[in-house]
Amino acid sequence: MRKFAGDWVRNIMQKLGLRDGQDITSPMVSRQIRKAQRRVEEYNFSIRKSLLEYDEVMDTQRKTIYGIRRQILEGQNLRDKVLEWIKDRIYHAIDFVFLPDGVEKYEWDYDGLAEWFHTRFRGPVEADKLRSLDVKHVEEHMVEEMLRAYEMKEAREGEEVMRKIERYVMLDTIDSKWKDHLYAMDYLRSAVSFKGYEQKDPKVVYKIEGSKMFEKMMESIKEDVTELVFRMTVRKEEEEAGPRSHFAGGDESREFAAVSAVHQQMAAGIAASMESAEKPKPIQRAKKKIGRNDPCPCGSGKKYKKCCGRNA
Repeated sequence: MRKFAGDWVRNIMQKLGLRDGQDITSPMVSRQIRKAQRRVEEYNFSIRKSLLEYDEVMDTQRKTIYGIRRQILEGQNLRDKVLEWIKDRIYHAIDFVFLPDGVEKYEWDYDGLAEWFHTRFRGPVEADKLRSLDVKHVEEHMVEEMLRAYEMKEAREGEEVMRKIERYVMLDTIDSKWKDHLYAMDYLRSAVSFKGYEQKDPKVVYKIEGSKMFEKMMESIKEDVTELVFRMTVRKEEEEAGPRSHFAGGDESREFAAVSAVHQQMAAGIAASMESAEKPKPIQRAKKKIGRNDPCPCGSGKKYKKCCGRNA
């Protein structure tokens, strides 16, 4: 009643002398109560409707992510999807980064494209070879080299191990990126509420910006998955002790080994210093007779009778 019925109803109730807990028999007040109740229901309905409109944006994104996760958890073959993502990255790098449209051919970065490909997919692509091809044949050539590198890795790791690597990398990356995306969408939802001051519909802004953020997340997932699949391997000699994965040939392995060596040296030095440390020598009492009022030979500064001579 205070929120939806208006001040005049409160004033009338005060003039009539109605007290808390007293039955209301006035038809006029009863009608106002019913009107206030309808307004409450309309207000709550508008809140639920607004929440539903916001959730529709997340529902579309949720279906896409959960669809991919379901394929992974059901054990479907992910090789084709990984190769599709790698092709998308190659096409994007060629068309928008290194050989973009609207730029003169002499400004195209063939060296950068060859280095980018070798760094991520371990494939031998020569810049001079790319310069002799048009854009379409550059794409075909790089896709062929990528497939050849992928087949070599698959033969080296084994098909079963390769499928496990694809499944692990894809599931772990999707879960990590999706969690961060949910936090970002919550922040976006609270931030768009101020767009009303700019004469913009917050829900429209939320849909547009949320879609852009989702596209960036998917591109980030593809980028991480396609790189990690090529970099991750399983050491055969460690299979008896349990499956362990690591990044082969990367700076991370060398850095980890260097840090471990430093830690081992520090630990050895600390242990040696602890072993060589001298134990505190017990206090030797003087053989000559010490007077009760003489300074205690332990060096405490107290009289002998109040220190070591107390129990003598």
